[in-house]
Amino acid sequence: MDIQKISSRRKMRLGDLLIAQDVISQDQLKVALMLQKDSGKKLGEVMVDEGIATEDAIANALSNQLGMPYVHLIGAQIPETVINLVSYSIAEKYVAVPYKYDENNANILWVAMADPMDMAAIDDFAIITNLQIMPAVATRTEIRLLLDGYYGVANAQSVADQYLKERQDMLEEEEITEADVSDSPIVQLVKNMIEQAVRQRAS
Repeated sequence: MDIQKISSRRKMRLGDLLIAQDVISQDQLKVALMLQKDSGKKLGEVMVDEGIATEDAIANALSNQLGMPYVHLIGAQIPETVINLVSYSIAEKYVAVPYKYDENNANILWVAMADPMDMAAIDDFAIITNLQIMPAVATRTEIRLLLDGYYGVANAQSVADQYLKERQDMLEEEEITEADVSDSPIVQLVKNMIEQAVRQRAS
């Protein structure tokens, strides 16, 4: 797949693509566009929410029309060195996540995207990682589940670490023991969140 060909599709519209792939009709597109104006959501989200098209049908159509791989992320094991190339805020903003380096070129990074025609996302990922970005198609739901699984652990650990630091700074002033801090409800809650996320990632 040539990245220049991807760039040439910058003006391609999702609705026209789905009609070309017989996923939706012209009338359904008109309804979805009307609903989109009121919702502020992306067209694909509106279609899924309103039952006009499924995430899988949209992803398959994008894959077929654009010549991109359709990747399934449920149960995927992504190296932390790869997923940590971008922050959670960027991944969540674009609903996109890096998942592997190209097998034949370490300067190419594969990114699973709900909207692989989003050239702004591709450009930002390229700038942030200093790598050439090769987009693949994935469903919005699977990307968000994966982000929750990976970044959720990191975010929860960050909260726990900050809490522990603040409480330990107060030990001398409040006669609180380290055991009291470690056994506090918030720390126990975060520990449970992390353990659950790790078990889900391993299953």
